[in-house]
Amino acid sequence: MNTLASFSYITTPFYDLTLGCVEERLVSGRTDYLVNAAAVAQGMQTITYNMNSGLSNPAQVSVPKYDSANSSETVYTLSYTSSGTHWSDGLAQTVQHKTLPSPQQVLRTEDTTWTQDNVSLAFIDNPRPTSKKVTLDNGQYTHTDFTYTSDGTGNVRQTTEYGFAAEVIRRTTTNYLHETNPAYAALNLVNLPSSISITDAAGTEVSRTEYAYDVSVLTSYASVLNHDSAYGSTLATRGNATSVRRLLKQAPPPEWLRAHCDDSSSKRPFIQPGNPERDGQPEWLGNKLCFSMGVNDSLRQCDRRPDDCGRYQQRACDYGSAWTR
Repeated sequence: MNTLASFSYITTPFYDLTLGCVEERLVSGRTDYLVNAAAVAQGMQTITYNMNSGLSNPAQVSVPKYDSANSSETVYTLSYTSSGTHWSDGLAQTVQHKTLPSPQQVLRTEDTTWTQDNVSLAFIDNPRPTSKKVTLDNGQYTHTDFTYTSDGTGNVRQTTEYGFAAEVIRRTTTNYLHETNPAYAALNLVNLPSSISITDAAGTEVSRTEYAYDVSVLTSYASVLNHDSAYGSTLATRGNATSVRRLLKQAPPPEWLRAHCDDSSSKRPFIQPGNPERDGQPEWLGNKLCFSMGVNDSLRQCDRRPDDCGRYQQRACDYGSAWTR
């Protein structure tokens, strides 16, 4: 199935700091059609602009969409300057998603706070969001904060996500390859993550992804057309991802399952008094720590759990339950 889109335009004035009042052609409408004998219209957008000759850019842009299934409207509220200019001109401050037709219901509102490298300038200098807030139709909201690296690359250092009660849900921290490898910075390869760490509300790391680059040996091929010989196999700083390792941090076992151990031969097993399934006397059988399951010694306990000493994890199925060394 093929589609065809037709556009309509308007001419609107705006303020330029050097030229004063000027005019610009803007898209005011779009209609999508099925390409068939009837050329049936499937959806229509009529864009309106809140604009006058004293503004640096539209103060608000409304984009309703009408189709046979449902109709909606998205309203963008933009930062603007009256008879002047500012670095944030044209950046979306608020985006509202509404139902159509009237009476309209606001389904979701998105608010964004911005910054840039030098906020004293009148022009843009790497603008980026510092916070985004999403409010639902029932008034509840979440928000996300962003911090950035201090090297001028604009890379996100940390993302902090908050829940409906303004509580921290998780933090994501990213380190970048060029920060510890100057050769990549010299070639402007500054957007390659070396590790991404996720922590929970308590600050405990629960997941980590590590990236390695340019580890594989390159091979040169002769008679390659249009190949720059300066970029042969000896140039290994290319930014090619060669491996990705994902680590998952698991919660430690409960107290009754911990065996107090060290590297010596003395190991103090565990019991859980009062629990008929956990009060059997443990014993060491070869290299396995086993314990009976109360009155039913044939009952087996199978779990995948990390070693309490943090050295390994294995699935242990033995007489009772066992940690395999």
